[in-house]
Amino acid sequence: MSTMQAIASSRFLTAMGPMIKDEAKMSVVIDYITSLRKQETPCQFTEAEICAFADKAEQEYATGTGMTSHADLLNEIATWHK
Repeated sequence: MSTMQAIASSRFLTAMGPMIKDEAKMSVVIDYITSLRKQETPCQFTEAEICAFADKAEQEYATGTGMTSHADLLNEIATWHK
């Protein structure tokens, strides 16, 4: 085992803590890690798209457009819970 693998193993065991003894929780964590390896792109947006979103948000802030009222925000959030 390389030094990097030993450090990674130690960090994993520390992060898992007492969950390391729970087979079900371990399976969930291992499945999640495995799913990360299978993802071709972990983000659905390109770097250019994210920069464009930020530029648009900064422009809207500077001009005072694109503002959402607190009530509208709460209504939007309510649609997220199904």
